Amino acid sequence: MNLDKTNAKRAELFSSLYEIEDSISVRDFVRRTYRGSKNGNCRFCEGFRGEATFRNLPHVIPQMLGNKYLVSHFECDNCNAIFSEYEDSLSKYLGIYNTISNTRSASKIPKFKQNKNEEGLKVFVDDKGVVHFISPNLEDIHVNQ
Repeated sequence: MNLDKTNAKRAELFSSLYEIEDSISVRDFVRRTYRGSKNGNCRFCEGFRGEATFRNLPHVIPQMLGNKYLVSHFECDNCNAIFSEYEDSLSKYLGIYNTISNTRSASKIPKFKQNKNEEGLKVFVDDKGVVHFISPNLEDIHVNQ
C-alpha cells in the first residue's frame, strides 16, 4: 500500500506505540467460538459474575463488520450496552461503505439511506450481488475516474 507522507508518519507512530497481539480473520470462524474464561470477570469494568450479568452474546468484532461467530465470555451486559452505542456510531460513520463492499451485518447486507425520510440517496444490493444507487436527483451523483 502506498501512503502519502502524512499517513506514512501516522502509521509509523502507531506501530511504535502499539504491538500486534493477535491477528484473525472473522471468515475463519464457521461456528460460535468463545474468547475468554466463562468463570472470569469482565475484562473492561472488572465486574465479577454475581455483581454483573453476563446474559448477552457480545461479539469480539462487531457483527456489522462481518463477524457472526467470534464472541466473548469476558464482557458483561453493561459494557456490551456501552460498546453497542460505539458500534452504532461506527456503523453510521461507515455509512454506505458496508453496503457497497457487501459486508454482511448478521445475516444480510445493510441497505443505505441518506435520510430517514424518503428523500436522498438510497443504495442496496440485490440477490445477484448488484449494487443499486437510487437518487431523486442524478446531479447529486459524481463519478471520479
